Amino acid sequence: MQKRRQRDPLPLACALCVFVLLQACTNLQVPAVPDSAATAIAAAPTLAAGAQTSIVGAQTAVAVAQTALPGAQATVQAGATLASGVLASPQLISQALGLLLAGANVSLETVPPDASGDAVQQVTVSAVDNSGAFGRLDAATRRQSANGALLAAAQAFPKATISLTIKDSAGTQLLSASKAPGADPVIPQ
Repeated sequence: MQKRRQRDPLPLACALCVFVLLQACTNLQVPAVPDSAATAIAAAPTLAAGAQTSIVGAQTAVAVAQTALPGAQATVQAGATLASGVLASPQLISQALGLLLAGANVSLETVPPDASGDAVQQVTVSAVDNSGAFGRLDAATRRQSANGALLAAAQAFPKATISLTIKDSAGTQLLSASKAPGADPVIPQ
């Protein structure tokens, strides 16, 4: 009997931290343009110091990412391999997708109905955001969550065309997206 080796979650955590740091570095606000030349000259050292701090932070983040990325990739690949075997039941897949979609209640319909894995040709994922958590996310985070959900569903059903619809508790559509087999997810702006 073979024992499964537990992977250390540290590389994945480091990669996530680097991602957040890079997001923070790219979202820096540039101060408004000063009204007079004297004000501009006085503000120049402050602007330069802020830029230098951002550059140093970005360089550190890149160095950490280069170190952590191979371990994170290996962890994600191992997790995807494990997930494809574990997530064979539609109930487990629905629960996993619900977590990716901020706790929305998820239901799956597959064609053919009793098929699994490679035999599934089409998957319809319907999610209802009863708690309002998904609806409170900004548009970019909604798209990222939908992207993750579509990619996770594609791990379980690699040959299926997947459609995803998320509605709020009143029935208003919050997001609609899809993914064809072997293609990237399509998530309208």
